[in-house]
Amino acid sequence: MTEELKERDCLGGMKRALEMRPVLTDDSVLELGCNNKILKRFLPPFCDYVGVDDFNNKADVKWNLNNFPYPFKNNSFDVIFCLQTIEHLENPLKALLEMKRISKNDIVLGVPNVFHWRDIAINFLRKYTKQWYGSHLFSFTWQNIDGLANRTGLNIAAFDNYFIFMREKTILLKKLKEDEKK
Repeated sequence: MTEELKERDCLGGMKRALEMRPVLTDDSVLELGCNNKILKRFLPPFCDYVGVDDFNNKADVKWNLNNFPYPFKNNSFDVIFCLQTIEHLENPLKALLEMKRISKNDIVLGVPNVFHWRDIAINFLRKYTKQWYGSHLFSFTWQNIDGLANRTGLNIAAFDNYFIFMREKTILLKKLKEDEKK
């Protein structure tokens, strides 16, 4: 799949993520797995943005997201976007705990929808391509996401309910009130 097609495929999920958690001018934003920093194009011009990726030279911080702890202080960012990334990580639970540590409150996850007709067809026909599906280590159902949220002490504050129709599930997670002060 070309970079242009990948980018177009990501735009819908990014727009839904920004509708779910709009970014304000004075927000500090961390994007984990930023790739070409497409999300930054949709942010207010003066917000504080940091893009992290291990595989792209355009990233502000080059870091392997499987290495813990992440190179940021506690409560560093108003919002963390982790779109189409957590399913590639070796330990999603540990990654989500790190996101909780470095966020002030909000984490927006975007994960592939395993119940989308295209993914069902691909899984059924076993027509994987190394480039696109071969690097997914995990698939997430709503039960998996709810379990991760519970194990990390995060609340699911909002989620898109387009279930079968969208290729990506978008979830807004928030810290519990007692965790915001830590």
